This record gives sequence, C-alpha cells and structure tokens, in this order.
Amino acid sequence: MDVLWDFREIIVGTPREAMQNNYTEVWKILYNCLLQETSDPMIRVISTCLTALFNFDPTMKGPVNTVKEIYNLLNNKTTTNAVRCSAIRCMGIIGRDKGMQIASLMMETVGVLSKNSRHVEPSVRIASIKALKDVVEGSGVSGSFTHDEIIKILRASIIDKSPAVRIASSECVTALVNASASFELIEGAYGTLQMTIKNLEDPIATVRTAASTSLGAQLATAVLAGPPPSSYAKKKKKAPTIWNIESVSQFLVGFFAKGTTFRQDVRAGISSAFVSFLHNLKPKSIEGNIDLILLGVLGILTNITPKTTVEEALHTRGCVSFILRYGLGDHLGEIGQQAMTKSLAQLLSKASDQELVLTCILIELSSLLLALGEGASHVRETLTQETLPSLLVHSSPQVRISAAICLRCLGLALPGHLSQTLSDCISRVTGEQASLMTAKPDQIKQHLLSLQGNASGVAALVAGVPSSKLGIPTAISVFALQTASAILLTETGNPMVSMAMAEAGFNMIGSLVKLGPAFVESRLAELFSFWRNALNCDNGFPKVEKEVYIFSQTRARALASLTSFITSNPSILTEQVLKQVTLLLGGVVSALCTLSVGKEIQAVTVNVLNVLRNHLLKAFAALSPKDYAGYHNPLLRVVLSVLLEGELSVKWVLKNEEDDILGPWIQSNEGKEAAEQQLLEVPRKLGDDSSLVWEGSPENAFSPEPLSTSLLSGALKLFGPLFLSQPEKSKLTILEYFSNPIKTAHHSKKAIPQTNYLCIVVQVISEAVKTKVALGKLSLTLLEYLKQFLGDAAPEMRRAAAEGIGMLARLEGENFSKELVKFCMEGVAKIKEPVAKSGYVFALGCIKRSIGGMRGSLYLKEVISTLRESLKDPHPISQLWGLHSLCLTIEAASLYLSPLANASINLIYELMLVADYQSMEQYQCLGRAVNAIVHALGPELKPETATMQKCRAIISELTTHHESFVQLEAINFTQSLILFAPQTVDSPVVMPSLRSEFTSPFLQIRKAVVTCLRQLVQVDAEKISSDQLAHELFMMLDSERDPKLRGELQLLLTTLLDLLAPQAPSHWTQLCNEMVMTSARTMRGNAAPVMKAKDDEGTEDKNNDEEDEGNSGMLQSVTVQKVDDTDDTFVPRWRTKLFAMECVRRIFFLVADKPEHFDLILAQGKSAEGDFLVFNLNALVRMAFSVATSEVEPLRPVGVAAMKDIVELFGKAGDPDYDNHLLLELYQAQIKSALTPAFEAESIPSATAAACPALVSFVTSNLITDEKGIGKMLNLLFGLFDHLGKLNYRSYNERATTMVQLSVLSSLASLYSHSCTSGGQKFFAFIEPHIPRLKKQWLNLLRDYAVIKTQNKPTQKNYNAHFFNSGTVDAVTDYYLAAWPSVLLACSSLVGTHYWEEKESPSDNGDVAVDEKENFVLLLGLALFSLVDSEQAQHTSLSLKALAHLLGSKYIQQDLVPHVMFKEIADTIKSSLEMGTPDIKLEVMNLIQKLASTVPPQYFDNSSGEGLLYDLLGMTMGVLAFYIPQLFPERQATPVKTLAKSVQDDGTIKELQSAAVGAISAFPALFNSSMRSKYGPTLIYILVKVCEISTENPQLGFLVSPTSEALKNLTKFEGAEWEEIVDQVLVHILEIIRRSRMASATLLPVLFSVLTDMNHSQSKKHLHQTVIASLIEILDLKDAKLSVVVMTGIRSIVTASISRGDQDLKDISGRLIRELSSHVLFQLQELGNVQQRSGITDAEDLNLATEFVRFLVLAQTIAPPPSQPALLSVVLPSLVSLLRPQSKNAIHDLSLQILMKLAQTQTAEFKVELLKLADKERIALETSIKQTMIQQQAAQQAAVATERKPLTLDFSKYSK
Repeated sequence: MDVLWDFREIIVGTPREAMQNNYTEVWKILYNCLLQETSDPMIRVISTCLTALFNFDPTMKGPVNTVKEIYNLLNNKTTTNAVRCSAIRCMGIIGRDKGMQIASLMMETVGVLSKNSRHVEPSVRIASIKALKDVVEGSGVSGSFTHDEIIKILRASIIDKSPAVRIASSECVTALVNASASFELIEGAYGTLQMTIKNLEDPIATVRTAASTSLGAQLATAVLAGPPPSSYAKKKKKAPTIWNIESVSQFLVGFFAKGTTFRQDVRAGISSAFVSFLHNLKPKSIEGNIDLILLGVLGILTNITPKTTVEEALHTRGCVSFILRYGLGDHLGEIGQQAMTKSLAQLLSKASDQELVLTCILIELSSLLLALGEGASHVRETLTQETLPSLLVHSSPQVRISAAICLRCLGLALPGHLSQTLSDCISRVTGEQASLMTAKPDQIKQHLLSLQGNASGVAALVAGVPSSKLGIPTAISVFALQTASAILLTETGNPMVSMAMAEAGFNMIGSLVKLGPAFVESRLAELFSFWRNALNCDNGFPKVEKEVYIFSQTRARALASLTSFITSNPSILTEQVLKQVTLLLGGVVSALCTLSVGKEIQAVTVNVLNVLRNHLLKAFAALSPKDYAGYHNPLLRVVLSVLLEGELSVKWVLKNEEDDILGPWIQSNEGKEAAEQQLLEVPRKLGDDSSLVWEGSPENAFSPEPLSTSLLSGALKLFGPLFLSQPEKSKLTILEYFSNPIKTAHHSKKAIPQTNYLCIVVQVISEAVKTKVALGKLSLTLLEYLKQFLGDAAPEMRRAAAEGIGMLARLEGENFSKELVKFCMEGVAKIKEPVAKSGYVFALGCIKRSIGGMRGSLYLKEVISTLRESLKDPHPISQLWGLHSLCLTIEAASLYLSPLANASINLIYELMLVADYQSMEQYQCLGRAVNAIVHALGPELKPETATMQKCRAIISELTTHHESFVQLEAINFTQSLILFAPQTVDSPVVMPSLRSEFTSPFLQIRKAVVTCLRQLVQVDAEKISSDQLAHELFMMLDSERDPKLRGELQLLLTTLLDLLAPQAPSHWTQLCNEMVMTSARTMRGNAAPVMKAKDDEGTEDKNNDEEDEGNSGMLQSVTVQKVDDTDDTFVPRWRTKLFAMECVRRIFFLVADKPEHFDLILAQGKSAEGDFLVFNLNALVRMAFSVATSEVEPLRPVGVAAMKDIVELFGKAGDPDYDNHLLLELYQAQIKSALTPAFEAESIPSATAAACPALVSFVTSNLITDEKGIGKMLNLLFGLFDHLGKLNYRSYNERATTMVQLSVLSSLASLYSHSCTSGGQKFFAFIEPHIPRLKKQWLNLLRDYAVIKTQNKPTQKNYNAHFFNSGTVDAVTDYYLAAWPSVLLACSSLVGTHYWEEKESPSDNGDVAVDEKENFVLLLGLALFSLVDSEQAQHTSLSLKALAHLLGSKYIQQDLVPHVMFKEIADTIKSSLEMGTPDIKLEVMNLIQKLASTVPPQYFDNSSGEGLLYDLLGMTMGVLAFYIPQLFPERQATPVKTLAKSVQDDGTIKELQSAAVGAISAFPALFNSSMRSKYGPTLIYILVKVCEISTENPQLGFLVSPTSEALKNLTKFEGAEWEEIVDQVLVHILEIIRRSRMASATLLPVLFSVLTDMNHSQSKKHLHQTVIASLIEILDLKDAKLSVVVMTGIRSIVTASISRGDQDLKDISGRLIRELSSHVLFQLQELGNVQQRSGITDAEDLNLATEFVRFLVLAQTIAPPPSQPALLSVVLPSLVSLLRPQSKNAIHDLSLQILMKLAQTQTAEFKVELLKLADKERIALETSIKQTMIQQQAAQQAAVATERKPLTLDFSKYSK
C-alpha cells in the first residue's frame, strides 16, 4: 500500500502529456493490483488512482475502456469472490466520483451490478448494493433513466437474508429518492415507500434504523415534491395520495394504531422515521403546520386502550416525547419554538383527563421553556394563572409531578416572575392547609391532593432560586419555611393524612435547604427538630404492612430533605452538626436492621421501602466514611441486604470509559443518538418519588435513573469503604456471603451471583486504590477469583476481571506486578481459543495502564512483543482486544515508546490493511493507537518521516468510514498533532475537513471539531482566518442545544475574536450587527419594524431627517407589520444576540489602547493603513440601542453597558464635518432613549444598575451642552438617590436592591470626583445640594465594605449594616468590590472641606453619629488595606490618589496617624511602586510629594523617622534611575533609545519624571541639620545632573523647568551645613555652564537665583570671583540670548538687594556691575557702530542693546555719588552712539529717554560731559531731542482736534 499511496501522488503531479503517453501502462499496473485479493483500504487507493487517471484523457476513451474491463472481470465466472468484491467497490467509487463522465455506460453499469446483486455470496451482494448507491449519488438527476431498473434490484435485495444487504438497500433507496426527488419513485405498491416499510419490523436493530431513516427522507421528498403530475394520475387506476405534512403525520401515526401487537422496537423505528421526516423539512414549513403535527403526534396516545399494559403505555409515551423533542423542539428555531410553546399551552387545557397526553405535553413544554428562557414570556400568564395550578391538583401523581417540574422550568426561564409565581403557590398551600383542617371526610382526599401538588410546586420553584442571579426576597423564603413548618406541626390523628402532609412539608424543606448556608444556618435548630420528629423510632417499629408503608414513606421524605441539606451546605457541616446528622441516620439504619417484613408484602410497599433505603444510602454517600465511623457495621448490614437481593451490573464498577469499545456498551451518551438508544427501554414512571421535582437538574427530571439501579449502585458505592473498615476475619466472612449463592445455585443460574461477586471484588480493589489501603493477604484471594473470569465467554466479565487485575498491580507494588505480567504472558502463549485468550491480552494493557508514569518502561518491550504475536490471530475478538490492549500500552509508555515507535506504527499499519471495514471497533482502535503514538512522540514527530506518513495513511482511511466513532478518532488525530506536534499541521489543508463537520448530526463529532479548531486557532490564527468561518460558528452556536458545546463554541469565537478582531474590527462588528439586528422579515421586505422617533414631549419630530437616518429601527414608536410566513431568514435566538453584543464589548477592550479606532479624524488620516472601529459607529450605536431597549429583559443590561462603552471611548472624538462639535452629538437621542427606560419603576434592577454609571459617563462627556438637559438627565439619578433607603425590588432578593443602591452611590461618587477637576466644575452645582447626604451614605457604604472584608461571620451577623443583611453578605460582596473605589476617592476628596466638618445627625434607624476623625481613620485604613489586598490590584492607582488626599489634610498634623502607620504607608507604597505600572508609579511620586509637604518634620527626628525618609528617598531615586538612565550610566536598565521613544510617546512617563523631580526637591523640608548634611549633596547632585541631561537631550527638555525650580527652592533653607551644600550647587552649575553653551541658557537663571538667596560672607570672595569670571566668559561669547540672560539675572540680584536691604547682597551686586561694566560697554559700542551704520534690525540684537542700556542705567543708579560723574562720562557717549534720528527704532527711543532723564537728574554733570562729546554726536543728540518735542506737540494738537463734542439731544422727552 505504501507504493500505491505514493503512486497516487505521482499520478496527480505528473504533467498531462507524460501521463497521456503512459496511460496504458499505468492502467495495467492498477488493474493488476485490482486482480489481487486486497483489503478495503487498498481498493480505495486503487480507485482513487483510477479516478485521478481519468482526468488525463479528455476523449474519455481510456476511462470507458477501463470501466468495460472491469465489466468483463465481473462477468467472468472464474473471478474469485474477493476479486469480484474489489472490482465492484472500485466500480462504485468510480461511479461516485466520475458518474457524469461515464454516463453513457450507466445502464450497462446498473446491469452488471444487478447481476452481481443476486450472487450467492453475501459479501458480493453487499458490495453490489453499495456500489449502486455510489453510482446513484455520482450521477444525480442525469441517471434518472436507470432508476426504474435500480428499483427492481432493490425490491429483491431489501428483503435479502443478509442484514447487511438489507441495510445497504435502505441506504440506496434514500440516495435514489434524494437524487431524483421524483414522486413516482415513492408512490405505488412497487414504490420505494412500500419497500422500506417492510424493514421497519425487522428483528435486527440496525436494519430498522436504516429503514426508518430512509422512510423519513422519502416522505419528506414526497411533501417537498408537491402534488403528483397529471401524467401520473393517468397511468394509475386509483387517485394518487396527496402527500403533505398532515397526510404524512396521519400515515405515520397510523402505525401506532395497530394495537399492542406492535413490538417496542417497531414503535421506536416509527418514531425515528417521524423525526427523520421532520428533519428533512424546513423549520418554516413546520411552523405553519405545528398545530396539525402536534394533534397528530399526541393522538398516538389516545389510541391506548384499557387493555394496554403499563409498560406499553409508558413506552408509547416515550416514543411520543422523542418525536416532540427531537423532531420538533430541537429542530425548530426560536420563533418556531415559541409557536409550539403556545400551542402546547393551549392543548394542556383541552386534555385534562388524559394522563399520558398531559405528561407528554408537560415534558416537552418544560424543555421548550428552558430553551427559550425569556423568549417564553408570552405563555407565562396562561401557564401560571390557568393551566399549571389546575394540573398541580390532578388526580394522577405523574401529572402532578410533571406539572411541578414544568413550573420549575418556567421559573428558571422567567426569573423576574419567579417571586410572584412562588407567592401564589405558597398562598394556595396555606389555603389548602386551612381547608383541610375543616374539611369533611369525603373532601379530605381532594384537599390532600391539592396540598401535595401545590407543595410540590413550591418545592420546584424554590429549587430554581439558586440558579437565578437575583433570587427572591428573603421574606418569601421565610414564608415558605413557615408554611412547611405549619404543615409538619399539624396534628391530624390520621396516619395517612399525616404521611401526606409530611410529604408536602419535607418536599418544601428539601428545596429550601438548597438556598444555602445564608438561609439555613440561622434555622438549623428548627430544621433538626423536624428531622428528629420524623426519623425517631421511640414509639417502636411497625408490625403490619400499612404501618411499614407509612413508616417508610414519612422517613423517605425526611431523609431526602436531610440529604439535600448535607449536599447543599458543606460549609456549615461542623463537627457538632455532623454528629446530629449521623445520629439521625444511625437511627434509621437501626430501624431498617430491626424491621421485619413479611413475604406477602405488596409491591407498592416494597417500592416505598426501597425509596427509603435509596435516600438513606444517598445521605451516607454524601458524607465521609469517617463521619459515620460508629455506624459502619449496621450500615454494612443494610448494604449487604440490598446487594444480595439485587442483580448488579458490571458496568457500574468499570471505571475506564475508553474500554467500552470491548463490549456492547459503546454508544453515544448524549443528544439525539442517546435518546434513540433509550427508545427501546421503558421509561420510569414519575409518581414513585416526589423529590424528583426539586432534586437534581430540571433537564434530567423526566428521565430519572430507575429506582432499582439507583439503589444497587448506591449500595455498591458504599460497600467499598465499609468493607475496608472491617477486620480481616470479617472481610473473609463477607466474601463468603457472596460466594455461597454461587455454590448453591444451579448451573444455569450461577451467572447472577457470579456477576455480583465479581462486582464487589472489583469495587473493593478500586476503593483500595483510591484510598491507598493495602489489601495484604486478601489480595491473593481476590486475584484468584479474578483469574477465573479472564477467559469468560461474557466480554463484560473478562473486561472487569482484567481491570481488577490491573488495579491490583498498581496497589501491591512492583514484584506483584511482575508476577501478574508473567502470568498473563504465559496465558497468551498457551491459550489458543480467541475468546479465552482475549482476557489475558487485555489484562496486559490494564497492568501497563495502572503502573504507567515513571514506571512506564517496565516490561514494555516484552508486552508489545506479546501483543504483536497475539495480533497475528485473524479472529475479530483477538484483533479487537489485542488492538485495545496495545493502545493502553502505548499510552502508558509515553516517552519510553520512542525506541519502539517505528515497530508499533508498522504493526498498526499492517493491521489496518487486513481490518474488516465493517468493524467499527477495530477501526476505532486503530485510530486510538495512532493517536497514542502521536501523544508519546510529540515534538519528535516530523512531517517528512515514514512514521508520520503511515499515521496519515491510517487516519485518511478512518476519515472515510461511515461510523461516527471512527470519524471521531480522525478528528482527535488532528487535535493531537496540534497539541503535540504542531509543526506537522498545515492549517489551510485541515480547515475544510473540520468545517464540513459543523453540521454533523453527531454531537461527539461537533464537540471534537470545535475543540480541535480552538486549538488550531491558538497555534495558527492568521492562516485559518476566513470571512465565513465566524459566521458559520455563530450559526452553529444558535442552532446548538447542548450547553457544554455552546460554551465551547463561545470560547472558540472569543479566541478568534481576540486574535483577529484587532486587525479587522469592521468585519467582526458587521458580523455581530447581523446577529443582533436580524429579525423576521416583513411583507415589505424590511429587516425590522419601522420605528418613528419621538421627542421628549412625545410628538413626532418630522424635521430631524439626519437623526432618523442614523436611528432606523431603534426608537420607541413601533409600527407593527404583518410577518411574511414564507420567509426563511435566519433569525438568531436572544442568547445568540446577547453573546454577539458581549463580543462587541470585547472588541472595544481589544482596541482600547489605539486612539485612532475611536477618533474619526485620526482614522481618516490613517485610513490607508487599516480598518478602524469608528467607521462603524452608526452600527454600534444602533446595536447598543436595540439591545438596551429590547423586550427580552436579560439583553437590556448588556445594551446599556455597551452604550456606556461607546460614550466613554468615542465621547471625546471630534466631528470632522463640524468644527467644535463632538461626533457623538449626532446620537444624543439614541443614547438618552437607551438610558432613560432603565430608570423607570418597572425596569429590572440589573439594567438600572448598569444605567447609573452609563448616565454619568454620558453627562460628563460634554455631549449635552445646555444645563437644562444636563439637569434633566441627572435628575434621573438623583431621583433614585432621594429614595435610596426606600428602594425595594419585590420580585427579587434583597441583593438586587443592594446592587442598585451601590451603583447609584458609586456613580454619584464618580460624578463628584469629576466635578472637582478643572473640566468638570460645571457639574458641581448639580451635586452640591446633595453632598451632605451623599457623604453620610458614602461613609455607610465604606463601613459596610470594611466589615465585609475584614470581619468574620459572627461579627458581620451582629453588625447593623446599611446596605446588606447577614443573609446576603456573600452575594453582595462583588457589588461592594465594584463600588468602593470611586466612593473612597470621593470621600477622600471631601476631607478638608467644610462638608467634611459638618456634624452628622443621628439617622432614623438608630445609627449613632460618627466623629469626622473616626471617619478619617476609616478612609485611611481602607486606602491602605486596598493597597495590600491582591484582589484589589486594579484599583491601586485610585487608592493612591485617595491616600494622597488624606495625607494632605489637617488630620495629618494631629495624633491620628502615629509614626508606625507612616512606616506602614511607606512599606505599602513601596510594594505598589515595585509592582506597579507607570501610572501607579506616578501616583506614588505624587503621594511622596504630598507626604513631604504635609507631614510635620518632628515625625522624622528619631532614627526610625530617618529610616522612613530614607525609604521614601530610595523609592524616588529608583524611579529617576529607571526612567532617566543617563543619570546613572553604569546602571542603565532601559536602553536610552527605547526610553527616549517611550518618553516621546507616553505622556504618563513624562508626568512621572517630573513628579519624581518634584518629590526629590520636597525632601529637604523634612530633614533636620544632620540629615541635610547627610543626604543634601546627593539630592543636589541628582537635580543638577538631571538639569544637565535635560538641557542636552531635547526629548527630556520638559524637565528643565521643574528641575530649575527645585534647585531654586533648595537654596532657601538656612544653616551652616546647608550653606556649604548651596555653595556646591553653585560650583556644579558653573562647571556645567562652562562645559555646555546649551546648558547655560537653562542654568543661568538658577545661578542667579542661588546667588540671590545664598549667604554672601567675606569668605566666599573666591567663589564670587569664579562666578564673575564665568559671566565674563559668557559675555565674551557674544551670544545675544545668553548675554540677555546674564543682564536680566544681574538686575534681579540688584532688585533683590534693594528690596531686602541686604548689604552683603548689595556688595556682591555692585561688584558684579563693576566687573562686567567694561565688557558691557565694549559690546555696546559695537552695537552703537552697527546702529550708526545701518541701524540695528535683528530682534535679538535689539533686545541685547536694550538690556545693556538698562544695565548701564542700573550701574549709574546704584553707584555711590563720588563715582557717578566718572561713570556718566562712560555711559553718555555709549547712549549717544545708539541714537539714529534719521531712522528711529526701539533702541533709539530708549536711549534718548534715558539721556533726557539723566539730563534732569544730573544736570551739571550732564552739561560737563555733553561738552566733551564730538560735534557729530552732540548734533545727533540735539536733533533727536528736537524731533521728540515736535512729535509731542503734534500729538497734543491732534488730541484736541479729535475731542468729541457733547451731545445736545434731550432724551428725557422719549421717556415713558
């Protein structure tokens, strides 16, 4: 086969011309292979090669000749049967793949196959019929001329002796009907319909299944084909049948009317045919005929006569339920299910006296209610007010229980109405109890039935409460418990009445205790009193049967409720509680051991006694064996009595489901397939145990486990631990009990006791392995017994024995295992009989499985060698058991398999070549073995290796197999490759095969495909992305009914969304929009009802065309249109819409860090780069609005939350078409309309809770510009706040009220925090009046939260909570976790304001007013607690902000915060700094600044205080070192380039760097003298270094300003030590200035600031000289900007010296002026020369000249009087040189102004110096003065001329 496999690839890859030249040779090779006796896999490969070869001959002569050669081979009588079968299979494959190309040979093909279909050998007949089926499928309609001939063939083969031939014939009929869709093929005595019906009564199950599938397909084809053609009527003597849905229903229902002679298997077949028929129709066709179908199907039950046995009636009911569920309920869409629900609800009232009909309707109605959920609201009133209450009091127990279960499903579907329905039911119970007390004797029975039925209804409804998110009010639960208590405490004097009332009471209690510890814990005493009263045996034991019945029935109900308590409340099962429980159970055990029952007891009493024992065993099973150690012996007696009386099933002790392949158990356990298999069984009658209504899940309530099975399996489960607790001698005695029946039984009756003994042996070993208890010598006894069954004829016995031996090997150690392996290998070698040998073969695999893991290599080679030899036996049993054992061995070997991998895969490959294609088990084992090898080899498996090629070859055969379990292994192979060897997976090749299985009818395959695809997506998402894939998955999600698979589909879609949506958000948005917005089309073709917008006053806005365009189908006014019944538009279920909307919200999250997705201007600028979410804003708003205002309540909160996301993400985006307008302004109406209904009184609380933060986000987004509109929206929220304490949702639990209250408070807290920001001040006026009350409620919330998070349960219970009670504390914790952060921040912001100082007044509920200091401590404690609480990591930033507010308040100056708390604060923020993101580090830096500025310095005077400062300083320096790596080059943690990019792109990091610099500068204020000398130099160095780096790196230029300010601030501190530090600062600055001209401009202001503030003593002359020299160097650079800075700085020093009166500063300033004057004059003269030549035009030079002039004036001003004349002699020429009368400028005007001022202040000296000037200079001065005087006079005259004349008009005459 290897050669053929490669040969096929060669054919496909060979060029056309080359293959045409060698066509004959290739054909001969393949033909010779065909002549050999080959296996099915080789036949398929040869056929594939032939079909590939046909493609190379366009004339088709070669293919025709090829087919004719095969004809000749088949017509040759000497052809062997094996070759004949091969040729027929080959012909079938050719006909299927190339049927259209060889159509000319079709008739001849049919003739050849017809001849072989009559062959004496069954295998030839089977192959012929299958080949006919392939030919029909391949030719399609074009082969219709052969259909008559084919029917003739099938007429004989469909009644063939061979079952396989009959099955193949039915399948061929199905293919024939599908291909032709011809009415004539179906109708008539000789049509396919009559032929198929014959096989419905076949004794073989597979034949009946094939016939029923075919029958359904034929009937559907007849209906879809329409009325018969007129030509057909002329041919027939009688009128043809008009096939439609009604006639087909009558036709199929007619089979059930044949009476009780029909077998169960036949009824099951007809049911499957009915389902097949319905599945072949479109759901829309069924919806229009739903009433007819329901009447017909339910009419089956009306044919049941009094002579019908109970078993037959129950089986018929099961068949009808199967049709309703899988033919209608599961097949219909949501609209169809709603129609069906309505019809069933109406039929309930019309069948009040038909028990089976009512039961069937209730069963299906329950399933529909669970499927529809909120979509079933249209039948609520009908069911709760009319139908179900009447059925709860029906005389039939089955109907009452069914009605109660249906009521439970209704409560689960519509949780919003659960409270009202439950209250009504409790009221009816109360009323019936009162009526019962006064009823007459003849009325008691009816009242009892009513009491029991309504009590069951209460129990059923209460059982659904834990599944409801918002529950029911506690008052209703208490009312129910009080009602149950009253019933149980009622004394009637009639034992039967008391028994009935006990059943009612304990049913209610059994469901009430499922509400959990919050409800049960405080009521334990009352509950245990009921259980003690019911279970005690102080009054003796019953003697007669009636007493036994009452005794058992009463205690069974009490035990059921006690078991429910145990399983539902594990957290309160303390040692004391367990002691009471075991005491009660022990009393019942003792009673059962003492109870004596006569042999003539009736079956009903036996049944009730078994119910009692069943509940007793369940109760003990819910406990640990150590909890009831004192009752092991009596309980063991009860268990033994059950086991010895019953018939155990080996299946109960078999632990490994993968071994099911070895017996008759391999079958689907889920979905329709499982239901079909169960059709052959009689369903359990529902009236046996009323606890069904509240126990377990509602999905399984109608198909409970048979009582006998439950009782025996429960006893067997308890037997293991009880047996192991016994002493050695007792163990042997117990085993003797089980062996005695084997010894005494007749040979023909030994099977049952042997099976029982084997079961308890395997159970004991399993329990010992589980608890790791050694069996000692007993293991040998058990082993000897197990050995007896290794060769048993029954496969289940062999399997159980082998599994037991395997577990013994694990339990007893290596030596024991070695002996067992040796024993099994010897058995395999000696025994020749296949069945007897198979047990030993399988035992080897079980041993390897049990001792695998680290001991996987033990005996591996020997075991595989033994298995290889055993697999040489061709017997099917040997093959199957050997293959499975090989699988187990390979799986256990794991990594140790590598040396044997090639040999193993070769062995599997050889077995595949000879495996029987019809053997599903063998092929399944082959697939498992291949998968095991893949698991073992993992990454070692390469695509090009021979091992991989053979694995693929084997799996390719499995893929084509017709059995779903085999196909499942092929899918598992793909998944194994993805997980363990992803390098071998080619996604584009794998995807088509996986997607083709999305619509598979087999649930296991759909699950496997979805799981496999999810793994593939995670490995290679990009290659598998497809526009249609997600749509197909959504469609699959909508139609899928299995909850687990729905969860897997949602996970797969979410994974796809996460990986692909960021790159293509529009595609996913459009897909979700299609799911959310699609609805049933109307007659006008619109996708949704037309809706008209209304304004706030309710009038239609006719002019708002733009809004209507973006709001189509969304607003409130609905125009109802007639729905088009003929439309087949896919309408998703509301759950699919809900998930799609959640996907939209997830898309928001995935692209939240990319602003271009939410800004249309940015997106348009980058539109060429990709796809952006903002382009779909209209669709997003429409979706959110549609969901937020949906009629389906669970959708609304998600829609509101989505609208909040839209507002927050798109709210700041501008509209490119309208300047200064926001993009979302277009959608104000939709947003308002979406939020407003959530604040109405009838809104569900979850929608209101979601709308509160959404409203705040909307209001604060500035989309509403007018204050009136803002106030109107906020009034919705304030309205809730005003009634905060009165909020009460009567339909829900108190936690719903808490949810809304906390949402209101947290939303208002967010609003207040926003109003405190610069952009939100306009909102303060709205919230300001409410602040006093808000503060009080906020603090109440925080106190509640502190108690919940920090206190134990008893404290919480005694605490007077404001927003919760002890019963809801666990349920509301999540609400508090979401609300407290914003509330804490708001309260912290209030600290320090006058609102905080206002005293609280005592509240109405008795709360004592709390001092503001205590409130401050509360806030501080919560802020610190949240920082160390790992669960609140996401709120760290907010907590730090709150802490900063608190530490900035006046309370920090008081004794409220001891030193030790500051240490805790430092440690807390240090951990936040180490683990936090940049934004958290920013908050830490701000907090450190706040600490440094507000904490009194005395806190840090001692050593611990210094340590605290050191920690804080270390944190700050660490941030600087990390985010400015140039600061410490030797510690660069972040590359400079990377950091520079992050600084440029991330504003948060810039803020962080600035905050860290600010924090550094704040520390010296806290230092004492020693700390300043110790840490001061380091701080100065860091700041100076930062300043230097920031001046040299433009990307860090923003740090210059804060660093300079920090350095300036540092020079203001006093003290000798600090003076030295300031001097060092000056030196460092001068050094940097000298090195870098770029740094000079930045540091010069800092230099002058330091000079201004420092102490200038005589000892610093050298430092002063250094400063002067540096300034001179700067002036000599002739850099205009730097010179201006120097001049400005000197003037600032002079000004400061004058204002302060500081003589030392005056001296240094005078020195500076003196030393720099000459340099200034020199540069000023140069500027004067420029001014004289051409005028100073450069702005910088003008500025510099101005500063020089001011410098000279300043020098002249502060110079001492004796020096002024000399200085004037220098200044005057310089100023005159700047005059330019011919073209004046700013410097000319300034110089002239100063000269004129000097002339006035120093007149004499001025005149003297004026005479010294040159003539040219003097003339320039005089000319300038004259020009100035002339200009002033002209200006005065112009002012006088333009002066306004006074008005003369008298306005008084115009006054009123």
